[in-house]
Amino acid sequence: MSNTFKKKEDLYEFLAQSKDIDDSFYSVIIDILRREKISDCLEFLSNPDNEKHYEQYILQVKNLSFVEKEQKLLQEKSNIQKITNLIQKILDHDFNENNYSQETYTETRQELIKKIQENQKIRNFFQFLVNLTALDNKLIRC
Repeated sequence: MSNTFKKKEDLYEFLAQSKDIDDSFYSVIIDILRREKISDCLEFLSNPDNEKHYEQYILQVKNLSFVEKEQKLLQEKSNIQKITNLIQKILDHDFNENNYSQETYTETRQELIKKIQENQKIRNFFQFLVNLTALDNKLIRC
């Protein structure tokens, strides 16, 4: 197995972790970041003191019992942790340092694109990342 193929697999494997995230929560995060004028999303998401923002969102959901709200809050905390970990993995991955538009990466790129096209959760996560880059330019890598 080539090193390039292994790195591509690693990238897909952690992108596939987005399947465990409730993607309906992405818009809530974007709304909170915009409303609070947050420019460092990773710091904000990593800080447990910011849980009050998610709690406010959950409390606004009508027709939920106390137990359901508590379960929802736990789920959202888990989502935040997964999102934070996934963003950090993306930032740490070496694909940020390589030019994958070069011909040497054609096969790797095509295989990755094919796998991603088959996974709606990953595409939703990418849309979320694009929205995040409008708020946090640290996520943009050249």
